[in-house]
Amino acid sequence: MTSKLAGIFFGASIVLATGSAFAAPGIYDLEVHNGDNAGRAYPGEDRRRNNNDQEGAGLEHTRCAVLPNAPGGARLMCVGTGSYTDIPNSPVTDRIQVLCTSHKLDATQGLVQSAMRYVTNNRGDEYQNGHDPVIAAAFNGTAAAIYYNYDPDNNTRLWGKILGPDCEELTPQTQLLAKNNDNVLGHAGNQIAVYDSATETRFGSCGIGNGNGRDDMWCIGVTATKSEQGYKIQKTWEVNAETEEERSRPVALPTPMADTILECAAVGNTQPPNRGVRCSLINTAPDVPQDQRVMWRKYIEQREGKIYRTTPSVSMIMNPDGSPSDTYIVTYVEVDTNNRNGRSKGRTSLKTVPVRVTAGDLEILDTPKYDMAGAGDQAHQTSCSGFWGEDARPVSFVLQGSIVGSITGVGRTSVIGYDAAYRRATQVEEVVYTDSFDTGWIPQYYGNNPNTPQGRNHGFCMMLDNPGYGVAGGFQSEVKQFLLVANTGRKLRMDGTAQDKLSFDLVLVPAVVPTAATEPTDPTDPTDPTDPEPTDPQPTDPGTNPSTSLGGCNTTGSSSGGGLVLLGLAVAFTIRRRRAQ
Repeated sequence: MTSKLAGIFFGASIVLATGSAFAAPGIYDLEVHNGDNAGRAYPGEDRRRNNNDQEGAGLEHTRCAVLPNAPGGARLMCVGTGSYTDIPNSPVTDRIQVLCTSHKLDATQGLVQSAMRYVTNNRGDEYQNGHDPVIAAAFNGTAAAIYYNYDPDNNTRLWGKILGPDCEELTPQTQLLAKNNDNVLGHAGNQIAVYDSATETRFGSCGIGNGNGRDDMWCIGVTATKSEQGYKIQKTWEVNAETEEERSRPVALPTPMADTILECAAVGNTQPPNRGVRCSLINTAPDVPQDQRVMWRKYIEQREGKIYRTTPSVSMIMNPDGSPSDTYIVTYVEVDTNNRNGRSKGRTSLKTVPVRVTAGDLEILDTPKYDMAGAGDQAHQTSCSGFWGEDARPVSFVLQGSIVGSITGVGRTSVIGYDAAYRRATQVEEVVYTDSFDTGWIPQYYGNNPNTPQGRNHGFCMMLDNPGYGVAGGFQSEVKQFLLVANTGRKLRMDGTAQDKLSFDLVLVPAVVPTAATEPTDPTDPTDPTDPEPTDPQPTDPGTNPSTSLGGCNTTGSSSGGGLVLLGLAVAFTIRRRRAQ
């Protein structure tokens, strides 16, 4: 730790599989809130309950977005389903609501908290007040749009509102989608901006439509507008993209084709879904006839007997300049149910395959492979697009953690690249980035599914430009881009006992660290006598382009409410293992 920072560095060097080490920037961990003061906790609370009156898990389903042009400076904003009871100046007394945090991007301090507050105050059935929120930048990165689920009358619906850069509520909550079933449009990732200007932003997204045996999946278009009369958010279209989809929450991503999004889901009305993993291309343009929204559908891999394919996560292999490409890495779960006991899960493995998307088809580029994302629980993975290494190689990051709520269930990411010459995914590295990441156990007990093994906590990651890059005395000034992980995990107190529920940390993993030889040179610099030709520029931040917001991840509020705190990790180490190409 340095005197100017409120977080903690760990892993001062990178350890390779060969055992050699070299000086490298450390992974930076900033605790936004600990796992205590997180709703009711008492002896026996961790046993399964007989109802859905949710206690809250601390914070879960956390998603983030950057507002690059926010008044007063760029912000990193995050939202999640929160139950912390000690947020300052909050009128919220219910056990869960949507919690918003905002951090300024500062060249010398890195992340500096500017806000932490609840942005819903609902009274939902069974305390379903602010489920599964997502967030995306709007109006040229000056404000944010959020969606979330809220159940006012035993019928969960999708709602939205516009937030200012410090979590100010610029609109009241507006109903976006309602159906006669439960959990409609819970998202697996952030909504996609398909058009963006200073006064209008159009979004496309897809989500779950769980309905007790009538499960389906919907994609919707939402338009946010800004005028002299104020801000407004409203749904503009909807399409039933899959008539059978069970709880896995589909993934939506941008494409290089205007007014389209790619959607991938687990298809089928059973648990696990019994048909396979299928993707579709969705037309998001205004005024398109309803029967023309779904441009095509195609399976990645279908069920074979008692071998199921389910729960996809997808990320794009971006072009070197950060623009969208047509190539994606799909990672999904294969479930062997041959020895399934009752409702317990079968044995799971992750499979990975690269695909190419065109206006007319999805091309599967290789045979799906096991063990490309080998570390972790092999079930509740999250992925995001980004860049890696001194040469800023376009990659997919696949995050995994612990499904049993272990305090030592470390968060880790598999870095997966794409070899265009051989049309195959390639293992690049594996990185341990935090001491604990809970993908499901605590949300199972304290969330909406107390009597089933279906609970899940969605992880999140994204690329983040370093405001201190190249700045004398700047925050990790040698790092050009970080992999940001919005991490929720159970940690230890100083006395060695486990905190009650999930904490929330922002973790910055150095991802693009140019060497002196690869850094661009200013050809007009008078101190450079050789005046060399400038090198190729490094990729731009994908978050500044609305078509590459891939939501696919400071100083902070303390448990005592007022100040900024620093709490270290119980285990502070970093391991990167370089994999064979």
